[in-house]
Amino acid sequence: MEIECKVFLVYFGAVLPDRLMVGQRTLNPFILVRVQVWQLIFKRKNHVETSTVSTRLNYVELLYSSVMKSGFDIHKIPDDGYLILPLSMSRLAKGQTPEVLYEILGKFLQKIETFSNDVVFLYTNGLYFNSEEISFETRKKTNQQILNHVSELRKLIESRKEFIPNAVHYLPIDYVIINSPHFKTCFDLLKKFESEDMGFQEALKADAHGREYTEANTNFLLEEIAVAHILRQKMVELPRTLVRNDIWRLVAYPGAPLQSDIYQWQKKVLPQKEENNPYAGAQYDLDESKLVLFSE
Repeated sequence: MEIECKVFLVYFGAVLPDRLMVGQRTLNPFILVRVQVWQLIFKRKNHVETSTVSTRLNYVELLYSSVMKSGFDIHKIPDDGYLILPLSMSRLAKGQTPEVLYEILGKFLQKIETFSNDVVFLYTNGLYFNSEEISFETRKKTNQQILNHVSELRKLIESRKEFIPNAVHYLPIDYVIINSPHFKTCFDLLKKFESEDMGFQEALKADAHGREYTEANTNFLLEEIAVAHILRQKMVELPRTLVRNDIWRLVAYPGAPLQSDIYQWQKKVLPQKEENNPYAGAQYDLDESKLVLFSE
């Protein structure tokens, strides 16, 4: 079946102020643009059909699903979802500075043609409490580091006026742990699997990158895996500004996914019930600009 998609007529008004307005439409997940007229025509052999927004979404998903491959970049992302960027404390001053994150948002602008998308910056400071060395001074330093980072990132977004500030959410990892009723179940399943499966143990050791194989270091990784899985499987609600139906969630991070996360996915340790999110078993490698599918 040959499908041809043409934009019939689109008229753009001026860029609106940084606030959500009733009845707005945007082709861009972050830039707020009013579309006065939006009509798509699908040509299917000799049959011409005027499409609604929902039909357009189905077409984008059809187009996307036919080209999604592990090890390749994503060229187009479907409508109505979340880009989720986990932030490591050790990278906030280097690989994940506000400027670097702003550039990442710019790159994803080229991949998304949507009516509604939000961004979540997930600060993973809570994972670092899996240590016997955490002190009051360390906590104060960590908190200040996060506050400074959020403040600088917000200033960039608000001052440059390219993105919608309200569509960007800054969450600690504890948000997922507290708000998902599934966290304890997922963590307990991983903990049990870790005690029984030598392959999983080896994957965790590889992900520890030379750190001692202790309960604290292992729990750090297990919590990270559980939280990422919960996010991808939509097992926790996220704040919404432009998102309406929460179609997709893409976790993007510098570097390859955890070997232990891929291992548990292939072994089906944690529930895999999400059917709508095309990235339910995947992660985007920001360093290599490629999608990694856990099943391949």
